[in-house]
Amino acid sequence: MNVQKLIFLSALALTGCQKKRNAPAHAANPFDTTRFNTQALSAEDKQILAKATGKTAQPVTTKEIITRFENAKERLHIFCFWNLLNENSMKTAQALNETVAQFDTNRLKTIYVNMPGLQKMEDINLFIREHQLTGETLVLEKGDVSFLKKYVKSDAPITSLPVLLLVNQSNDVLFQYQQPFEAKELKALIEPLIKQPHL
Repeated sequence: MNVQKLIFLSALALTGCQKKRNAPAHAANPFDTTRFNTQALSAEDKQILAKATGKTAQPVTTKEIITRFENAKERLHIFCFWNLLNENSMKTAQALNETVAQFDTNRLKTIYVNMPGLQKMEDINLFIREHQLTGETLVLEKGDVSFLKKYVKSDAPITSLPVLLLVNQSNDVLFQYQQPFEAKELKALIEPLIKQPHL
């Protein structure tokens, strides 16, 4: 009788060990971040990510943006103007982020400028964290955006996004685009500029 009990308890213990060995790795790790690496986050995960300590967008004034244009020297500066309410501009921001990761950051700098609109800072921060935007991210405070007309020569309204400005004041480089881009198009646009010996 004791032998039967011993065999039964041994089998039970082995079953328990097997279950523990087969448990998912993240179950033992309370700091697991793989849950955020999926294409579609749950509403709960989005809320956690938005409120987490991490990269945040910085509010700036029109005057500060103009100063940044004037001081965009020594390397190529790419200003990407976007807005959460404009799908094309969000896709272009993601494509730009994907593209610049292929280049030496000593030769270029990326600045994402979120244009004024009915957006919450929490939602903007969620976007830049969810899509891992690596460049500097700014939020233009509400105000007059007509200053962009000085740099963007287009018949389209200045609020028509996305707007891309490629600037290097050291070499009088200023290219402006008011259209959506895919990653491969951006690579073809940027690569010749940063490979120039004088940049």
